[in-house]
Amino acid sequence: MRQGNTAEGAFQARMQKNAGHKNGKVNNNKSCGNNQKNGVFPPCPHCKKTNHSPQKCWWRPDVKCNKCATCFANKSTSKSWLVDSGCTNHMTNNQDLFRELDRTTISKVRIGNGEYIPVKGKGTVAIESQIGLKLIYDVLFVLDIDQNLLSVGQLIEKEFKVYFEDRNCIIKDAEGKEMFNIKMKGKSFALNLLEDEHTAILQQDSTTMFWDRRVEHFHHDDVLYMKKNQIAEGLPDLEKDLPICATCQYGKQTKLPFPKKISWRATQKLQLVHTDVGGSQKMPSLKWNANNVHQLTAPYNPQQNGVVERKNRTILKMTRCLLHEKYLPKKFWAKTASRVVYFLNILPTEVLKEADPFRSLV
Repeated sequence: MRQGNTAEGAFQARMQKNAGHKNGKVNNNKSCGNNQKNGVFPPCPHCKKTNHSPQKCWWRPDVKCNKCATCFANKSTSKSWLVDSGCTNHMTNNQDLFRELDRTTISKVRIGNGEYIPVKGKGTVAIESQIGLKLIYDVLFVLDIDQNLLSVGQLIEKEFKVYFEDRNCIIKDAEGKEMFNIKMKGKSFALNLLEDEHTAILQQDSTTMFWDRRVEHFHHDDVLYMKKNQIAEGLPDLEKDLPICATCQYGKQTKLPFPKKISWRATQKLQLVHTDVGGSQKMPSLKWNANNVHQLTAPYNPQQNGVVERKNRTILKMTRCLLHEKYLPKKFWAKTASRVVYFLNILPTEVLKEADPFRSLV
């Protein structure tokens, strides 16, 4: 402690000698101005250094600049997407842009200053353009960013081609067809699908696709019928087959009906096994060989596994009846269901020709 006080006193005495002020007093304002001219400042509250003022510290929370892409994002509109070669995933902070959002995908992403910010979900984003609705897949929902980010690396993974030349960013699809041509602004490339210069595909669009959007994706055969019978005026000649329309594929897809009954029945033991194991896995207790066929069902479609679901329904109904009859609490549900399964295995059925399932198996 004494050494510290001594050093501090020596520094003050040296300053008094250089100041040359009467009565040995120090002019604090004048000495502070001389220190700033010499590049010496008080310790910065943000980084503790003395070579700059607190207003010029890059570690302060509200730091911004006019050159880097990160600070350029704060000046861009929420409708634009900043093309970022250092970003590993597409990101947005606007939840309203998501058409599908999976909130179970929770992780963290690392930003430029080394900090980690949380990811609140992942999904498909739908944005408007002059040629219709555009879908961007595998977009992260990050609340702590100020700008929509379009990852160059993720575009390349999806077999897109990205070129930077002559102050332009050109994005092409897997077939080499130019989709977007983005001009550089402020040393960055901000994609806004509602601007004319960014939509290069508009001039290459066919008349059939144009009229498909104009009639709100109405059935193409009916549009051809209107043209053939001159029902609508000004309708040009259209192609017989509608080109592939991503919007129609997304909005008009339907689920095919499930078969009402199985196509064949088993003739041998364990030739056909219906299970409900809660996932795409094989039962380890069964010995699989070349004669066994492992058939899977689509997730969240119990209609495809109707035999098992119908048996589950029978077990649940009998379980509820036993609990209600004996006034048992729900904590006996598992034991009661096990008792029901035992009885179903020893009771005869019409399908097995008056034999019970247990004796038919053994």
